[in-house]
Amino acid sequence: MLKYFYTTGLIFLIGLFLSLLFAIFYYEWISFYRRGAKIKLVQGFVPIPSLLLGPPLILLFYKCFSWNLIYPVHMYADFYQIFFSAWVPALILIVASGLYSGLKDSLCQEFLFWRSKPFFLFSTSLGLKPSKTLRKIVLLRSLSQSWLRSLPWFFGELLVVEAVFNAPGLAYEAWSFAKVRDQVGMANSMISILIIYLICLIVFKSLNRWLGGKLSSYV
Repeated sequence: MLKYFYTTGLIFLIGLFLSLLFAIFYYEWISFYRRGAKIKLVQGFVPIPSLLLGPPLILLFYKCFSWNLIYPVHMYADFYQIFFSAWVPALILIVASGLYSGLKDSLCQEFLFWRSKPFFLFSTSLGLKPSKTLRKIVLLRSLSQSWLRSLPWFFGELLVVEAVFNAPGLAYEAWSFAKVRDQVGMANSMISILIIYLICLIVFKSLNRWLGGKLSSYV
């Protein structure tokens, strides 16, 4: 059971890190290079099913680079093999859950909203960098809101991604138990996934509520 928690947790944490990395780079781009230009907003989530992303990527990497993206067997793999095998599934989950497009939309909306506030205009008149003034506000708001919206999609696509990449996570374990009609084992795996989902939901909801209270006094 421990290795299933380990795999699913690793994929989720890498997905969280990749979303943070993308948010930072995209924010710097819209704040510096598009500062005087019109920012084009993405209209809502554009989820792409992981079944359309996973198999072609596996074939492409194997044919072009001889790189096998299928998860190694834990018993015969070291930490680095398992660690690097989780990056592509995490990246696919970000795209398949709509987090990528939703984060772009949220970053643009938050940047445009806070850029028009008096405190921002005042700080820029003092010679402060616009990107530095809004970075923390925009990043925290965008990440918390985008993750909160995409969590159901993220965990919904988890089973498909773990099955395609043969990743021994909790969703893959539940599917394996279902194939042999082990209802107790399947229920335990699904309850574990549900607990992780509820914890993530509470964390992002609490973060959103806390940010809303902190930023309500900003003018």
